Amino acid sequence: MQFDLICEHIPVNSYISFSSDTDGPSPTIELNKTKVTNDLTFTAGISSQVPSNYEGNITFNLYTDEALTDKSYVEMKIGYLEGQLTQFAAEQLEVVKVVQTSN
Repeated sequence: MQFDLICEHIPVNSYISFSSDTDGPSPTIELNKTKVTNDLTFTAGISSQVPSNYEGNITFNLYTDEALTDKSYVEMKIGYLEGQLTQFAAEQLEVVKVVQTSN
């Protein structure tokens, strides 16, 4: 499965991260603190093999010292790829969950 954080209008030099509270997937569902390098749109994530009976909570974090605007948000997108992995993988992603912050 693919786990991505998508940042829109988040200040450069802010950081994002996420983690799950339950073991099982390989690798563990965790994105260490990652620096935002583009303030218009920035995406970071991981791929993980997730057991079919897996249940857990995923928490994502935004660390910033700057004020956010009414356009600022972070979205977590979780999905899986069907078929063979290709350079067009993002177009083949079957999204199973999207969660977005509100300002």
